[in-house]
Amino acid sequence: MDWFHKYGVICHAVMLILCHSCRASSFVIPISGLSIRILVMDNAVGPFQFTNRLRKLRLEYSLSASDIDRPTDSAGFTCRRTQDMGSENSIHSSDKLTRVVSPCMYRLRCFDAVPGGETARAGLPNFAFPLIIPGYSGPSFFAGEVFDSLNRPGVCLRLTTHCILTSLLGPTHRLRKSTPMPNYTLLATSIAAFFCAPLAMAADIPDWRSWRGPLGNGSVEQGNYPVKFDAENYLWRSPLPGKGCSTPILLNGLIYVTSPADGNDALLCYDFAGKEQWRTVFSKENAGKHRNGSGSNASPVTDGTAVFVFYKSGTFAAVGLDGKVRWKTDLVERFGKDTLFWDHGTSPVLTEKHVIMARMHQGESWLAAFDKETGEIAWKVARNYATPVECDHGYTTPLVIQHNGQESILVWGAEHLTIHKATDGQVTWTCGNFNPDANKLWPAIATPVIVGDMAVIAYGRNDRGTPRLHGIRLTGSGDVTKTNHVWKREDVGTFVPTPVAYKGRVILVRDRGEVACIDPATGNSVWEDAFPKHRTNYYASPLIAGDKLYAPREDGTIFVASIANDKFELLSENNMAESVIGSPIPALNRILIRGEKHLFCIASETPATK
Repeated sequence: MDWFHKYGVICHAVMLILCHSCRASSFVIPISGLSIRILVMDNAVGPFQFTNRLRKLRLEYSLSASDIDRPTDSAGFTCRRTQDMGSENSIHSSDKLTRVVSPCMYRLRCFDAVPGGETARAGLPNFAFPLIIPGYSGPSFFAGEVFDSLNRPGVCLRLTTHCILTSLLGPTHRLRKSTPMPNYTLLATSIAAFFCAPLAMAADIPDWRSWRGPLGNGSVEQGNYPVKFDAENYLWRSPLPGKGCSTPILLNGLIYVTSPADGNDALLCYDFAGKEQWRTVFSKENAGKHRNGSGSNASPVTDGTAVFVFYKSGTFAAVGLDGKVRWKTDLVERFGKDTLFWDHGTSPVLTEKHVIMARMHQGESWLAAFDKETGEIAWKVARNYATPVECDHGYTTPLVIQHNGQESILVWGAEHLTIHKATDGQVTWTCGNFNPDANKLWPAIATPVIVGDMAVIAYGRNDRGTPRLHGIRLTGSGDVTKTNHVWKREDVGTFVPTPVAYKGRVILVRDRGEVACIDPATGNSVWEDAFPKHRTNYYASPLIAGDKLYAPREDGTIFVASIANDKFELLSENNMAESVIGSPIPALNRILIRGEKHLFCIASETPATK
């Protein structure tokens, strides 16, 4: 049992008071005439995973006292790294030996820089709390990386924490020797940490704001993610009120997921410990027709101030981060029912000013932009092409890109790849000829992936032995059909799962479990392999996180494979005991998995919460 999540915020506060991070350094710097002890965290495993990590303590920062006379000065900062790992009871840090007080409490002796005076050595008290200097624009050390500014999501929460702690602690004096912290200060800090620490922790969790993540490619390179887990081994799981096939998103440590609830469309919000915070319920759902479909196929998307959702029923809405509906409309009432053979799958996407929706079916197809603040339609353009039966049906999601120096929207469907101006929807680029033999029943399901100026398009019916894979160069303007087809493969492809772009490669998990790594410039296979054969197919789009490929099969078995160094190695086979159609997403060295009945959080080296 994970005792941290059992006791929630209390354990978090205790953790902050005792030892907060595995790697830290402390210094004193003046702010408006006030000297304040600051802790700069460096914790690659994240503040949630702090137990049994003392062997990883190996980093020290030093702050030079020279040329530092105001908070905005970045001069004099140096980073000194030692590669020596200490034992669990000692940490070798440059010329010092730091001894651990207990497995969860240690005293780090480090340099305290005092402007205008000599550099004194002082002891860090036996607790730690995260602080950020308001207005400071120099290096910020966090998670083993150096950030050049504090302009990152959630930093205002850290500033709030700092201001509260400053008012409680008051000024400190120049330290000439190790000075224990007074009891009243410890008590005040404990109270502040109890109320403010969760906010600071939430700011540390990288966002995953849309279906395929911040780059639209389904991958993240950094992190150390779990390998072995199953339906009985997880960090936490929370029940879902109904069957949905959308992918969750993550913003400031909160998880948002669409789902039916008591027969109605709904948006649910969970905290990072899996506790439901609120749910917003809309009108009656239009349930799925396919066994792996639902009325909640489209994934939500957020701009950091609101969550935008669409459901098969036609409900299209913006919901504030407090769960209150900002605006709502019905696209079925406004533009008619879709004629798709199966369940709507296109998710909304965001441009700078608008939320974008697309409909591609037999009949009036369109691309439309709606004002984020009001929901009023900004523009709507037709997107109609004559195709063989079902080839005009599209379940793909548009991609927001920069094209020829302007914000644009790339759309794949109806045997055409098109690029539209984000300001008015005007078509600026188009490419056709993806089905010259006029094959029938070829809907567009897999969304393109982009590497550089190359778009890789999976088309055809891989599930029926007629795959197609195209490499299209996104340069130029107008109709580029005759010039921008760079390569084509007829022996590899995918029908439903969207490929992943990772470190300059494109990874395909095919419908029957074959896996291929493609060079997007040439279309050549770098390697090909396969997961174990099984009668069931793959519907979820795979995730790559930290050189690990996560591929859910429709029966709920999730395979994990290493793809490091352009090699495929199967690492584990994990049975979640329920169908998994939504894509996994990364979350602070964890993986969130949306099953048919539960939302799971998986973490490395963490026992199950049951």
